[in-house]
Amino acid sequence: NRHPDDLPTALANYDTVLRPFVGEIQAQVNPRLLRLAMPTTQRAINAFQAATALACSLRIPDLVARWSKEDRGGDWRLPAPNAA
Repeated sequence: NRHPDDLPTALANYDTVLRPFVGEIQAQVNPRLLRLAMPTTQRAINAFQAATALACSLRIPDLVARWSKEDRGGDWRLPAPNAA
């Protein structure tokens, strides 16, 4: 938002401020989970899409969120914006 007309500066600020934050959060993800969400064969892609569509049509994500006793999002705080 600070540099809407200056993409190189905006991207440089992202690298400086947010990339370390994003890297830290992504490092906490189990690589096996990522492999499940990124199928590599057409059959696996079709199965993933079908399972995702079924889960959404049954509103499973909403049910899981409603029954969850605690926030599963982690204790993440965005870094304070710098003056750049």
